[in-house]
Formats: sequence, C-alpha cells, structure tokens
Amino acid sequence: PRTRARAPAISAICRAMRARRSPSGPSGSFCRAGGRDGTGAARAVIASAISAGVATLLVGGGLAAMTGQSITKGALRQLVLSMIATSVTFGVGHILGGTIR
Repeated sequence: PRTRARAPAISAICRAMRARRSPSGPSGSFCRAGGRDGTGAARAVIASAISAGVATLLVGGGLAAMTGQSITKGALRQLVLSMIATSVTFGVGHILGGTIR
C-alpha cells in the first residue's frame, strides 16, 4: 500500500491537541480532515492560498480595468502587495511566537 508523506508541523499540532483531549471544535476537525497525519488539512491550506491568490488577481485586474489601466499590471501589482502583506504578518507572528489554538 502507498503511504502519504507526512506534514510534520501539522502532525505535531494534532498530537498536542490529542494530548489535551480536544476532540471537538475547529482544531479537532482540522486534524480529522486528513486522517491521522493531518495531510488533508495541509491540502486545505494550500487550496485556500491558491484561491486567495486567484481572488486577489481578479480584484486587482478588475480595479485596473475600471480605471483604464493595464489589467495584467494591476492584477500582478495586487498579488505582489498581498504576498508582501501576508509575509509580514507571518513574520511578525513567528517572531512574537503566535500560535493558533
């Protein structure tokens, strides 16, 4: 049988939640989404990032079209700014030791 690659960070989070006996709520369903190792949850995060990127491109392109500017340039500018904002938010959270509970 074929085995799935593990998502180490997600697996560690799920093990910690099981140790606290937290079977319900968003955190419990997050771990159950992908079976034992949480890879389904990792896929959900990736799908969310992709859909947010597409939405950002559409909004940037739409705004550029309404103002008579290049749609491609507006869409890419919006995507880059979103990526910068996301990276800064992640970096600050990582530095401050933020966790999702």
